[in-house]
Amino acid sequence: MGGSPAGAGTTGTGSMPVQCGKIFCDSGVCCNAVCGICGTPDGACPEIGCAAPAQDACAALPAAPVVLGCAQELGIEVDPSAPAPVAVPLADVSAEEPRARPGGCLEPLLDLQTAGPALFAQAVSWTVTTGDRSWDVEAVVEGNKLPSLLGQKVSVSYAYEFGGFGPSHRQLSVVTKLSPSYGIWIAEGGDLPELGELPLLLSQGDAVCSTAGQCGSYSRYGIGATDPLSMRLVTVAHGQTGRLGPWVIVHGGFEEQTSTSSPCSDWFVADVHLAILGLM
Repeated sequence: MGGSPAGAGTTGTGSMPVQCGKIFCDSGVCCNAVCGICGTPDGACPEIGCAAPAQDACAALPAAPVVLGCAQELGIEVDPSAPAPVAVPLADVSAEEPRARPGGCLEPLLDLQTAGPALFAQAVSWTVTTGDRSWDVEAVVEGNKLPSLLGQKVSVSYAYEFGGFGPSHRQLSVVTKLSPSYGIWIAEGGDLPELGELPLLLSQGDAVCSTAGQCGSYSRYGIGATDPLSMRLVTVAHGQTGRLGPWVIVHGGFEEQTSTSSPCSDWFVADVHLAILGLM
Protein backbone atom coordinates (compact mmCIF):
# COMPACT_ATOMS: atom_id res chain seq x y z
CA MET A 1 0.00 0.00 0.00
CA GLY A 2 1.22 3.52 -0.71
CA GLY A 3 2.07 5.85 2.19
CA SER A 4 0.40 9.16 2.90
CA PRO A 5 2.04 12.37 1.62
CA ALA A 6 4.60 14.02 3.83
CA GLY A 7 2.91 15.82 6.69
CA ALA A 8 -0.49 14.24 5.93
CA GLY A 9 -2.70 12.74 8.60
CA THR A 10 -4.80 9.60 8.05
CA THR A 11 -8.18 9.75 9.78
CA GLY A 12 -11.27 7.57 9.71
CA THR A 13 -11.70 3.86 9.07
CA GLY A 14 -14.28 1.67 7.39
CA SER A 15 -16.78 2.76 4.76
CA MET A 16 -18.52 5.60 6.59
CA PRO A 17 -17.94 9.01 4.92
CA VAL A 18 -15.66 11.36 6.81
CA GLN A 19 -15.08 15.07 6.25
CA CYS A 20 -11.78 15.87 4.60
CA GLY A 21 -11.40 19.64 4.45
CA LYS A 22 -14.29 20.95 2.35
CA ILE A 23 -15.16 17.52 0.88
CA PHE A 24 -16.25 14.11 2.20
CA CYS A 25 -14.36 10.87 1.61
CA ASP A 26 -16.70 7.96 0.81
CA SER A 27 -14.11 5.38 1.80
CA GLY A 28 -13.88 6.72 5.34
CA VAL A 29 -10.18 7.58 4.98
CA CYS A 30 -9.02 11.18 4.79
CA CYS A 31 -5.33 11.22 3.94
CA ASN A 32 -4.83 14.98 4.02
CA ALA A 33 -7.53 17.31 5.36
CA VAL A 34 -5.70 20.44 4.22
CA CYS A 35 -5.49 19.28 0.61
CA GLY A 36 -8.74 17.30 0.58
CA ILE A 37 -7.05 14.01 -0.42
CA CYS A 38 -9.15 10.87 0.12
CA GLY A 39 -7.96 7.30 0.52
CA THR A 40 -8.86 4.42 -1.76
CA PRO A 41 -11.62 1.91 -0.87
CA ASP A 42 -9.05 -0.47 0.60
CA GLY A 43 -7.84 2.21 2.98
CA ALA A 44 -4.65 3.19 1.18
CA CYS A 45 -3.44 6.75 1.04
CA PRO A 46 -2.30 7.67 -2.48
CA GLU A 47 1.07 9.24 -3.15
CA ILE A 48 -0.34 12.60 -4.25
CA GLY A 49 1.54 15.77 -3.51
CA CYS A 50 -0.23 18.64 -1.80
CA ALA A 51 -0.50 21.71 -4.01
CA ALA A 52 0.09 25.00 -2.25
CA PRO A 53 -3.18 26.75 -1.40
CA ALA A 54 -4.21 29.46 -3.81
CA GLN A 55 -3.21 32.95 -2.75
CA ASP A 56 -5.94 35.49 -2.10
CA ALA A 57 -4.69 38.09 -4.57
CA CYS A 58 -7.25 40.70 -3.50
CA ALA A 59 -6.38 40.37 0.19
CA ALA A 60 -2.74 40.95 -0.74
CA LEU A 61 -3.47 44.40 -2.19
CA PRO A 62 -2.63 47.37 0.05
CA ALA A 63 -5.60 49.02 1.73
CA ALA A 64 -7.24 51.79 -0.28
CA PRO A 65 -7.39 55.26 1.29
CA VAL A 66 -10.40 56.07 3.44
CA VAL A 67 -12.71 58.65 1.87
CA LEU A 68 -15.62 59.90 3.97
CA GLY A 69 -17.86 62.94 4.07
CA CYS A 70 -20.99 64.07 5.88
CA ALA A 71 -23.18 67.06 6.67
CA GLN A 72 -25.81 67.83 9.29
CA GLU A 73 -27.68 70.89 10.48
CA LEU A 74 -26.37 72.37 13.72
CA GLY A 75 -28.73 72.75 16.63
CA ILE A 76 -31.00 69.98 15.34
CA GLU A 77 -31.10 66.53 16.96
CA VAL A 78 -29.92 63.97 14.40
CA ASP A 79 -30.15 60.17 14.34
CA PRO A 80 -26.58 59.16 13.31
CA SER A 81 -27.85 55.90 11.82
CA ALA A 82 -30.29 57.71 9.54
CA PRO A 83 -29.22 61.35 9.16
CA ALA A 84 -31.55 63.74 7.38
CA PRO A 85 -30.53 64.69 3.83
CA VAL A 86 -29.01 68.13 3.36
CA ALA A 87 -29.63 70.38 0.36
CA VAL A 88 -28.36 73.96 0.66
CA PRO A 89 -28.28 75.73 -2.72
CA LEU A 90 -26.37 78.83 -1.55
CA ALA A 91 -24.57 79.46 1.73
CA ASP A 92 -21.41 81.03 3.16
CA VAL A 93 -18.51 79.04 4.56
CA SER A 94 -18.10 80.99 7.78
CA ALA A 95 -15.54 78.74 9.52
CA GLU A 96 -12.96 76.11 8.56
CA GLU A 97 -11.04 73.85 10.98
CA PRO A 98 -8.14 71.51 10.10
CA ARG A 99 -9.65 68.47 11.85
CA ALA A 100 -12.95 66.75 12.39
CA ARG A 101 -15.34 68.52 14.76
CA PRO A 102 -15.57 66.87 18.22
CA GLY A 103 -19.10 65.54 18.43
CA GLY A 104 -19.64 66.32 14.74
CA CYS A 105 -21.09 64.16 12.01
CA LEU A 106 -17.75 62.57 11.04
CA GLU A 107 -16.81 61.36 14.53
CA PRO A 108 -19.07 58.23 14.61
CA LEU A 109 -17.83 57.26 11.13
CA LEU A 110 -14.18 57.58 12.15
CA ASP A 111 -14.81 55.56 15.32
CA LEU A 112 -15.36 52.57 13.01
CA GLN A 113 -11.96 53.00 11.33
CA THR A 114 -8.78 51.33 12.57
CA ALA A 115 -6.83 54.55 11.96
CA GLY A 116 -9.61 56.72 13.39
CA PRO A 117 -7.44 59.13 15.42
CA ALA A 118 -5.09 59.79 12.50
CA LEU A 119 -8.01 60.33 10.15
CA PHE A 120 -9.64 62.67 12.69
CA ALA A 121 -6.54 64.87 12.47
CA GLN A 122 -6.46 64.72 8.64
CA ALA A 123 -10.10 65.73 8.24
CA VAL A 124 -11.42 69.23 7.61
CA SER A 125 -14.65 70.63 9.06
CA TRP A 126 -16.56 73.63 7.78
CA THR A 127 -19.44 75.66 9.18
CA VAL A 128 -21.82 76.62 6.39
CA THR A 129 -24.34 79.35 7.14
CA THR A 130 -27.33 80.93 5.50
CA GLY A 131 -29.65 83.24 7.39
CA ASP A 132 -30.14 81.87 10.91
CA ARG A 133 -29.32 78.26 9.97
CA SER A 134 -25.91 76.56 10.03
CA TRP A 135 -24.57 73.17 8.99
CA ASP A 136 -21.60 71.09 10.02
CA VAL A 137 -19.87 69.79 6.86
CA GLU A 138 -16.87 67.46 7.21
CA ALA A 139 -14.65 65.38 4.94
CA VAL A 140 -11.51 63.29 5.01
CA VAL A 141 -9.62 61.92 2.01
CA GLU A 142 -6.75 59.93 3.46
CA GLY A 143 -3.36 61.11 2.25
CA ASN A 144 -4.72 64.15 0.40
CA LYS A 145 -5.07 67.83 1.23
CA LEU A 146 -8.58 69.18 0.78
CA PRO A 147 -9.18 72.54 -0.91
CA SER A 148 -9.77 75.51 1.37
CA LEU A 149 -13.35 76.79 1.21
CA LEU A 150 -13.28 79.50 3.88
CA GLY A 151 -15.12 82.63 2.75
CA GLN A 152 -16.59 80.94 -0.33
CA LYS A 153 -20.24 80.79 -1.31
CA VAL A 154 -21.10 77.14 -1.82
CA SER A 155 -23.86 74.69 -2.57
CA VAL A 156 -23.98 71.64 -0.30
CA SER A 157 -25.72 68.32 -0.93
CA TYR A 158 -25.57 65.26 1.32
CA ALA A 159 -27.52 62.01 1.42
CA TYR A 160 -27.05 58.69 3.19
CA GLU A 161 -28.93 55.39 2.98
CA PHE A 162 -27.98 52.35 5.07
CA GLY A 163 -27.69 49.19 3.02
CA GLY A 164 -28.31 46.32 5.45
CA PHE A 165 -28.44 43.32 3.10
CA GLY A 166 -27.30 45.54 0.23
CA PRO A 167 -24.71 48.26 -0.27
CA SER A 168 -24.92 51.51 1.66
CA HIS A 169 -25.01 54.81 -0.26
CA ARG A 170 -23.41 58.07 0.80
CA GLN A 171 -22.86 61.19 -1.31
CA LEU A 172 -21.46 64.57 -0.31
CA SER A 173 -20.78 67.49 -2.64
CA VAL A 174 -19.58 70.97 -1.71
CA VAL A 175 -19.18 73.15 -4.79
CA THR A 176 -18.27 76.83 -4.92
CA LYS A 177 -20.34 79.34 -6.86
CA LEU A 178 -17.10 80.91 -8.04
CA SER A 179 -16.18 77.82 -10.10
CA PRO A 180 -17.97 74.52 -10.78
CA SER A 181 -14.56 72.80 -10.76
CA TYR A 182 -13.63 73.98 -7.27
CA GLY A 183 -14.99 71.81 -4.49
CA ILE A 184 -15.29 68.32 -3.06
CA TRP A 185 -17.25 65.26 -4.14
CA ILE A 186 -17.20 62.11 -1.99
CA ALA A 187 -19.35 59.09 -2.76
CA GLU A 188 -19.87 55.43 -1.91
CA GLY A 189 -22.32 52.91 -3.28
CA GLY A 190 -22.71 49.46 -4.80
CA ASP A 191 -21.52 50.35 -8.31
CA LEU A 192 -20.31 53.35 -10.29
CA PRO A 193 -23.77 54.41 -11.60
CA GLU A 194 -24.99 54.57 -7.98
CA LEU A 195 -22.55 57.29 -6.92
CA GLY A 196 -24.88 60.16 -7.76
CA GLU A 197 -24.12 63.34 -9.68
CA LEU A 198 -20.38 63.83 -10.18
CA PRO A 199 -18.36 66.23 -12.36
CA LEU A 200 -16.59 63.37 -14.20
CA LEU A 201 -17.88 60.38 -16.15
CA LEU A 202 -16.82 57.10 -14.53
CA SER A 203 -16.17 53.70 -16.07
CA GLN A 204 -14.97 50.32 -14.85
CA GLY A 205 -11.30 49.63 -15.50
CA ASP A 206 -9.50 46.31 -15.77
CA ALA A 207 -9.67 43.76 -12.97
CA VAL A 208 -6.58 43.97 -10.76
CA CYS A 209 -7.30 40.80 -8.77
CA SER A 210 -9.84 38.01 -8.36
CA THR A 211 -10.71 35.96 -5.30
CA ALA A 212 -12.85 32.84 -4.85
CA GLY A 213 -14.15 31.72 -1.48
CA GLN A 214 -16.78 29.46 0.03
CA CYS A 215 -19.54 32.01 -0.52
CA GLY A 216 -18.56 33.14 -4.04
CA SER A 217 -16.04 35.06 -6.08
CA TYR A 218 -15.31 38.74 -6.65
CA SER A 219 -12.82 41.03 -8.38
CA ARG A 220 -11.39 44.46 -7.73
CA TYR A 221 -11.11 47.02 -10.50
CA GLY A 222 -9.49 50.23 -11.56
CA ILE A 223 -11.69 53.26 -12.26
CA GLY A 224 -11.73 55.29 -15.47
CA ALA A 225 -12.59 59.00 -15.17
CA THR A 226 -13.44 61.12 -18.24
CA ASP A 227 -13.72 64.91 -18.35
CA PRO A 228 -17.03 65.51 -20.21
CA LEU A 229 -15.69 68.75 -21.75
CA SER A 230 -12.29 67.66 -23.06
CA MET A 231 -13.19 63.93 -23.22
CA ARG A 232 -9.75 63.19 -21.78
CA LEU A 233 -9.61 59.92 -19.85
CA VAL A 234 -7.44 58.84 -16.93
CA THR A 235 -7.49 55.38 -15.34
CA VAL A 236 -6.83 55.25 -11.61
CA ALA A 237 -5.58 51.97 -10.16
CA HIS A 238 -6.86 50.46 -6.94
CA GLY A 239 -6.09 52.72 -3.99
CA GLN A 240 -4.22 55.24 -6.12
CA THR A 241 -4.68 58.92 -6.98
CA GLY A 242 -4.96 60.33 -10.52
CA ARG A 243 -4.91 63.86 -11.93
CA LEU A 244 -7.00 65.12 -14.82
CA GLY A 245 -6.85 68.88 -15.44
CA PRO A 246 -8.25 70.57 -12.31
CA TRP A 247 -9.46 67.25 -10.88
CA VAL A 248 -7.80 64.93 -8.37
CA ILE A 249 -9.43 61.48 -8.39
CA VAL A 250 -8.88 59.27 -5.33
CA HIS A 251 -9.71 55.58 -5.73
CA GLY A 252 -11.02 54.39 -2.36
CA GLY A 253 -11.80 50.82 -3.47
CA PHE A 254 -13.99 49.17 -6.12
CA GLU A 255 -15.01 45.52 -5.86
CA GLU A 256 -17.84 43.58 -7.47
CA GLN A 257 -19.15 40.04 -7.13
CA THR A 258 -18.36 37.87 -10.18
CA SER A 259 -20.21 34.68 -9.15
CA THR A 260 -23.81 34.62 -10.33
CA SER A 261 -25.11 33.08 -7.10
CA SER A 262 -23.97 32.31 -3.57
CA PRO A 263 -24.77 29.57 -1.06
CA CYS A 264 -24.48 32.19 1.70
CA SER A 265 -27.77 34.07 2.04
CA ASP A 266 -26.28 37.23 3.57
CA TRP A 267 -23.15 37.44 1.36
CA PHE A 268 -22.64 39.94 -1.42
CA VAL A 269 -19.80 42.06 -2.78
CA ALA A 270 -20.79 45.43 -4.25
CA ASP A 271 -18.72 48.32 -3.02
CA VAL A 272 -17.10 51.42 -4.47
CA HIS A 273 -15.62 54.46 -2.71
CA LEU A 274 -14.43 57.55 -4.57
CA ALA A 275 -13.39 61.12 -3.95
CA ILE A 276 -13.00 63.91 -6.51
CA LEU A 277 -11.28 67.12 -5.48
CA GLY A 278 -11.74 70.11 -7.76
CA LEU A 279 -8.85 72.53 -7.39
CA MET A 280 -9.64 75.31 -9.90
